[in-house]
Amino acid sequence: MLNSFSNNNCDITLIFGTGSCENSWKPVHRALSCYYRENMDNNDSANVLLSVYICLLRQCLPSMNPEDFKCKYYEPICSIKSAIAKEINISVENNEVFPRKSFMSAIDKIKKYARINNTITTNWDRAADKLFENPVIHIHGTSDLNDDLYLPTETSIENYRPDQANEKFHAMHMNAEKVISESDIIIVFGVSFMPLDAELYTIFFGNQEREKIVLILDPEYQRVAGRLQFAFMHRDKLRFYTADPDNDLEVDTALIHIFEKPL
Repeated sequence: MLNSFSNNNCDITLIFGTGSCENSWKPVHRALSCYYRENMDNNDSANVLLSVYICLLRQCLPSMNPEDFKCKYYEPICSIKSAIAKEINISVENNEVFPRKSFMSAIDKIKKYARINNTITTNWDRAADKLFENPVIHIHGTSDLNDDLYLPTETSIENYRPDQANEKFHAMHMNAEKVISESDIIIVFGVSFMPLDAELYTIFFGNQEREKIVLILDPEYQRVAGRLQFAFMHRDKLRFYTADPDNDLEVDTALIHIFEKPL
């Protein structure tokens, strides 16, 4: 039975994305606007621009002289990453980017029932890291290491990326997959699972024989649930719960159904 484990012995993993923090994309928009000298004020434009650049990196490397490739494509993308990282760090330091009240509230509610054992994030910033006792796994890199930011459509192994960086991202990806495979309950907050992040789905491809509960906390939870269910091959082993994190009643109801009683 999916509810055969108790609050004390269940393994819980929280995965959170940009929806967990206010103004997450603002520093990215600013960095790209300055770099390209034109207004970049929406997420779709930023995602398209960065994805196209990654595509060019992959396509041009095999056919170009290594030095020409480095000057024309690789060094510019490293400069873009540095600009994004710098803006993110300034934004976090100035409290422009900070955890949403609904995210902090959800964490507090969850902790009344059970301990969060693992945390994984797609965020580049560390604005929410301080909310957790254990280290947060940043599977898309962090703004601390600006040239290691994981851009839209990138994967853990890329032909243009140095071997050391590939090894780092691949190890982090495998670690996240292991954590997910050993989890009884997976809580997703503010991760849209856009097709641009196709590799993100693969961390759910591990040991899927294990029965799991998946709780999605997102204003667009139906869309997220519709996307995420395809990451699991054994859907008969799953029980999905959803709630709008801005609706306290929905969150409380979902947690009661999952845990039945607080600690």
